[in-house]
Amino acid sequence: MEAKTVSIIVPAFNCEAYLENCITSLLQQTYTPLEIILVDDGSSDGTSQICDMYASKYNRIRIIHKRNEGAAAARKDGILLASGDYLVFVDADDSVEVNHVKYLMQYAEKADLIIGELSRFSEESIESKIKNRFAGFYDRERLEREVFPQMLSATPFYTFGIAPSMCGKLIRRDVARRNIAALETGVTQGEDGCFSYAVLLDCNSVYFAGQCGYHYRIHNTSTSHCFQEKELQDTTKLRDFYRKIEKEKGWDSCNQIEEYIARMCVATTLTAVQSNFLKCKNNKIKIIKYVDENFPSEIWSSAKFQTSPCKRRMLYFMVRYHMFFVLKWYDKILEYKKRTRK
Repeated sequence: MEAKTVSIIVPAFNCEAYLENCITSLLQQTYTPLEIILVDDGSSDGTSQICDMYASKYNRIRIIHKRNEGAAAARKDGILLASGDYLVFVDADDSVEVNHVKYLMQYAEKADLIIGELSRFSEESIESKIKNRFAGFYDRERLEREVFPQMLSATPFYTFGIAPSMCGKLIRRDVARRNIAALETGVTQGEDGCFSYAVLLDCNSVYFAGQCGYHYRIHNTSTSHCFQEKELQDTTKLRDFYRKIEKEKGWDSCNQIEEYIARMCVATTLTAVQSNFLKCKNNKIKIIKYVDENFPSEIWSSAKFQTSPCKRRMLYFMVRYHMFFVLKWYDKILEYKKRTRK
């Protein structure tokens, strides 16, 4: 039987500092029936030149140069170009173990989607693993009974049942293409989950693998450069998206959407507070309006929320009632405690 082929899709934007390390880890894969698709998303540094250099040396590397439209659009272009039976997504600043694809592919005949484990690292912190909540093979009936009711929001509150990242997963190409519209939501925060969860809901079978072969880089970028006002529109777009797929795919979200929207509302507000966006009075008015329109009233009665840690409930309380000054210092104290524990 002819070996199944894999397309590795790498969206790349202004990542010259890490790109060569990423590409090297892909070229070293022990599973060889694969192609590497580098999508240069309108980079202004040396990313484009690095892509061209590697493409000139290795036949298995294909290049897309395009204007900057964001990671979701870059991944979409990669999917449309891909010729592999299965797809793997790798971010340009991350790297994978040499057996990453081979390990995932050993389960390819069993499932439409294989979900591996990830590890996170930064220059300042030790590596930590993100383990799968589930393990082994799940057919459609078991997915509907055990996975779908908690994939977006699980216990304890503020945790995902399934990690939203597109990375660390092996996806059948036809399943990915059927859900390519999930990469056209226009959101900047939460775009990975839109695609990952749409794909998951479309699968008849999923295998949760226990090995960690993907290394996700955390950038400790100053929050003062992270918040953009357009992110305030993302929460509404995300709510609309998940309501749409709930209807289209016959998924009973079991209050997960409200819980997820509360999470996004709090995270966005906290980022705005940390970045000093609220120094302007008009911006503070915008955040108040944003919270009032997007914080779900149902969250207070959620069983998951009631059993969540006290400090988490305090965080939500401060956001809901616009206690932004207290919120900023509360977050600083928590961050300080986290650093001193290391």
